[in-house]
Amino acid sequence: MAGTWPFGSRVVRTMTLAHDLVTEAVDDDDALRMLRQVPGGTATLRRCLRVIGSSDDYPLGRMRALLSAATTGSAPPPLTETERRVHAELRLLQRLAPDDAFARLAASAPALRDLHAGLAEGTLQLDDAVPATPRPSDQQRADRAAHPGGAAGGARTADRRRLRRLHALLSAIVGPDSGSTDPVFASSTAHSVAMVHLADVAGIDMHAAALGPNRPVDDHDARLLDAWARRWREVLPAEAFLVEVEGAALHLDRRGPTAGPGLVLGVGPGCVSLPIPTRYRLETQFFNHARAVQELVCRTSGEPWPAPGASPAVRVTREQIIVSFKVRSKTVLALRPFSRPELDR
Repeated sequence: MAGTWPFGSRVVRTMTLAHDLVTEAVDDDDALRMLRQVPGGTATLRRCLRVIGSSDDYPLGRMRALLSAATTGSAPPPLTETERRVHAELRLLQRLAPDDAFARLAASAPALRDLHAGLAEGTLQLDDAVPATPRPSDQQRADRAAHPGGAAGGARTADRRRLRRLHALLSAIVGPDSGSTDPVFASSTAHSVAMVHLADVAGIDMHAAALGPNRPVDDHDARLLDAWARRWREVLPAEAFLVEVEGAALHLDRRGPTAGPGLVLGVGPGCVSLPIPTRYRLETQFFNHARAVQELVCRTSGEPWPAPGASPAVRVTREQIIVSFKVRSKTVLALRPFSRPELDR
């Protein structure tokens, strides 16, 4: 039942609802009516606003306007003619086939055409340590979907490395981090459209490279898991919790009188299917991780932890991810900061 959603699921489902309301251009009055009926009410809406932050990227900016209006009982500001034009163009890009959507973007972006040519002709290598792979055939894609495990483990790791390299090259051209003054090219939608097409041209199996519970852990994820494990060992009592990394997950098991399995946490980011910039994906992922551990400790001890009324707080900068627990604005516990360059995040 909707009323029994875990808080994190409420947020993800409400974010998905707000996303669909914007991308389907639902009338504002109807959109507000649906948002005001979500489980958790204003608490869920405020959590969604926290995830979105101050981004004006499409559709996040309009999602924020609708969520704010639903929270306060007011009306969202009307879209300007420029915003209507940009939103219509981005909706069109989302509906077109990947090749057609990319062609529409690349028609006015020489840098995109150059990147495409380099990948298609093999003159651009995404990873010198990983041989270029041919563009997969329809049969190969079907085989991979039918048999996602087995010998594909090494290819998955290679694809993930090449995918990160492609993401970095593309982000300098389109997307929120590109510095473009064109609202279409500065959008996450444009970045996603180009990413799907160029990954296919480069022969990267995005299905195999995607985050999932059955994929083998690579160095990229191992660093994050190890970093989390070290920080929890620093703040949790060793006599009460055993913190270990096993495969692609972090395990926190209970010791002492309440000994037994406690919590298993993977590395997948929250809201993975939503067009949220990296900063907000990281903020959501780290917040949910810290919240889950806090709930485990509270259940185990039977007392508030680390202090009554404390909630996780996450701040993402260019260099660090800072996780703390606060009561209102006062920090009661701070984890040692995570270095983004070291984690490759």
